[in-house]
Amino acid sequence: MALALVAVGLILGTALVIIQAAPRSSNLSTAPSGSAENGNQFFTVYGCYECHGREGQGAAVSGPRIAPNPIPFEAFAQYVRKPADTMPPYTKKVLADHELADIYAFLQSRPHPPAAQSITLLKLAAENPRAASHMTASPPVGGYHLLKEVPLNAAKGGREYFDYIIVDASARRVYLTHGTEVKVVDADRGKVVGNIPDLKRVHGVALVEALGLGFISDGDDASVVEFDLKTLKVTGKIKTDAGPDNVIYDPASRRIFIFNGQGHDSTVINPENGSVVGTIPIGGIPEQAVADGQGMIYDNIKDTSEVVVIDSRALTIKARWPVAPVRGPVAMAMDREHRRLFIAGRDPNLLVVMDADNGKIIQSLPITGGVDANIYEPETGLLFSSTREGRIHIFHEDSPDKLSVVETVKTEFGAKTMAFDPKTHNLFLDTSDFGPPPPPHRGGAASQCRGYSGDCPPPNIRALSALSRNRTLAAVVRPESIDSSGTDYVHLLLDAPTRERRRLESLGR
Repeated sequence: MALALVAVGLILGTALVIIQAAPRSSNLSTAPSGSAENGNQFFTVYGCYECHGREGQGAAVSGPRIAPNPIPFEAFAQYVRKPADTMPPYTKKVLADHELADIYAFLQSRPHPPAAQSITLLKLAAENPRAASHMTASPPVGGYHLLKEVPLNAAKGGREYFDYIIVDASARRVYLTHGTEVKVVDADRGKVVGNIPDLKRVHGVALVEALGLGFISDGDDASVVEFDLKTLKVTGKIKTDAGPDNVIYDPASRRIFIFNGQGHDSTVINPENGSVVGTIPIGGIPEQAVADGQGMIYDNIKDTSEVVVIDSRALTIKARWPVAPVRGPVAMAMDREHRRLFIAGRDPNLLVVMDADNGKIIQSLPITGGVDANIYEPETGLLFSSTREGRIHIFHEDSPDKLSVVETVKTEFGAKTMAFDPKTHNLFLDTSDFGPPPPPHRGGAASQCRGYSGDCPPPNIRALSALSRNRTLAAVVRPESIDSSGTDYVHLLLDAPTRERRRLESLGR
């Protein structure tokens, strides 16, 4: 099929990088006569630019700088014909001698790079790496597409409810809190591989891989359910205060923190023996929390519109910071390196950037309604914010004090919860179909069936779906073209490197 006919890029590995540092040889004149103009065309036709850039200047994904090429033509040709690493061989049947000579001539015609100190941004990076780390990153790339749909069956109880999604990247599992159960999906195959049933109303899952244990917050049971990560069997239950919601594992204190929405506090558990080691009064309705890995936990307080800072070892509140101009903060993510909190709320619909050391609000940006999840990806500096209106707002952290808009992706109504897979750069979201509004009440006013309300008829289960961020996979189905009748979606975002993209394309994606 057409998508399988993709030119393989010229991928020169570490061997060439080492050779590249050698002095320019005097026997370059032995190279056959070649046309730089034709070589420019062949460099594109054979896909060399995919890894090494249009000018052979190198690329962030895999290819080093190869222009101007400092090695003799004979060594260059030998390596291209019989590479020593993951690069596929370019035999004479694939790449003729005169074409290779033209490519070499093109590379030799490229100018030498300027000295780093002559470039303002690189000079800044050398003098102040922390401030320049984001500015020297590759520019952000948008273009996310729907990749996959995974059907889910209805949870027992008849009322559809999705909350936090958690990815176990090492075990390749995705945990979806789903009403009275936790669905477990294979992160790579998109297949349901397990289920933890017979719960009441689940919200979050925290994983402690070192102990092989997971912890589920069951809001309607006022408890945390302990389970075995391998077998998914329940191994215990720990009582909490009323309405346990978000639950996280703090690696600094090696404790589980459960944030109780009705109890207005946090129950703290020792995961090694399941004992409650303390309860922290918070003074409001807690929402999503993040740990900085150094002993501080930051938690949104929805009704007081502030962030509380918790010392995870002393179990005390260290600070309270207002989040104005936003009110009702619910979603939070953190850039731990640059000490930035990304907080989103619903009144008004805003995302704000906060300094995690002093609570100062640095920037605010508009988003759509019903936000419920923020995710920060440190490798790319991208920030994702998913909302109930069926949008993912994608921003780039240009510097620690500035976010810029990359794109806004259309998903499905209700797809407000989201999780990130650091191994594949995938994002998962989930939602349900929503039934029609009920008949008008006796007073004449019809309630709005736009959520998980008791007035709404049970929605049809939709599917766990996937979005793919990709530079070339134009054939992947876009979210807006999916037939939304009948089933449910969670969206997955994939940023595959060039070789992986070819593999996907060869499968007809």
